[in-house]
Amino acid sequence: MTEGRPLAARLPRALRSLLAPFARNVLKYLVLRDPSIRSQHFGTEQMANLAAQFLETNEIRGSYLEFGVYRGSTFAQFYRAFRRHRLDVPMFGFDSFQGLPSAGDADADPGFRRYAEGSFACSEAELRTELGRRRVPADAYTLIAGFYEDSLSPALYERPGLSPAAIVFLDCFYARSTRAALRFITPTLQDGTVLMCNSYFRFKAHPDHGERGALAEWCRQHPTIGLTEYAKFGTTGIAFIAHLTAATR
Repeated sequence: MTEGRPLAARLPRALRSLLAPFARNVLKYLVLRDPSIRSQHFGTEQMANLAAQFLETNEIRGSYLEFGVYRGSTFAQFYRAFRRHRLDVPMFGFDSFQGLPSAGDADADPGFRRYAEGSFACSEAELRTELGRRRVPADAYTLIAGFYEDSLSPALYERPGLSPAAIVFLDCFYARSTRAALRFITPTLQDGTVLMCNSYFRFKAHPDHGERGALAEWCRQHPTIGLTEYAKFGTTGIAFIAHLTAATR
């Protein structure tokens, strides 16, 4: 028995050390069907951990930029992943705080599921409260308010820690919003930036709609930026690794 520490005080830690591996294996093999590094389909929390591991393994430094924060679930998952891997990653969240804009262009096609204007609205105050509830401290992140066509100005590049980007998480749903976010993040990319599209397979995975259509258009406009598919996550998400040619750097 360790001096100065009664048995009762040591039991909780001992139980955790015994139960934690068992709980992880139950989750991995029975609930999540073994989502490993080579999985084609696993959740956002696992994707956050995998992305953090990728940064750590490849010694990539930079910021985390999330477009479409809503109530902060994904944002908090990445915060915890960075903490778990002891990574110092400045975090920036971009949101209108007024919900989705109206569908436009091809995304307005009635043959595809759309959301009403204002869907997924969450005020900045509500988001900050929710992040606090999820134990994300207020000094760990910066929020940028406004619809992207108005809020994503070149002046933001001067924000300390914003560039270069190590991880970009897009949850823009519509092509128009995705285009604006992609235009903004282009100068912040580096070799190894993890670029994630949470709604890539929305619109029935149609190549001309939503995030998938906007990303394909952006790739055509920037032939010196390559993307390597990395992992699929959730029901509609996909992650890529960005590569820059000498002409882009």
